[in-house]
Amino acid sequence: MNKMLTPKHKEPMDITTFAEHPFDKCYLDIVCPLPVTQGNQKCTLTFQYDLSKYVVAVPLGKQYAETVARAFVVNSVNIRHA
Repeated sequence: MNKMLTPKHKEPMDITTFAEHPFDKCYLDIVCPLPVTQGNQKCTLTFQYDLSKYVVAVPLGKQYAETVARAFVVNSVNIRHA
């Protein structure tokens, strides 16, 4: 009873940017370290397309920039042409 009740004011949610076309925006993440597989992969590159929310997970052996870039390009091109 002794507490002052203050009204809570919430700001409206602003949607800053959004994809207008498929494959306009995608989000990348690397999950590492994982248990090593028979193919000697211990990391996973995941990417999600903003518009469709389609998720792809690609196993990686090492977390080098060239390996990650190649995996993303090869797999995103395969998806676009599927």
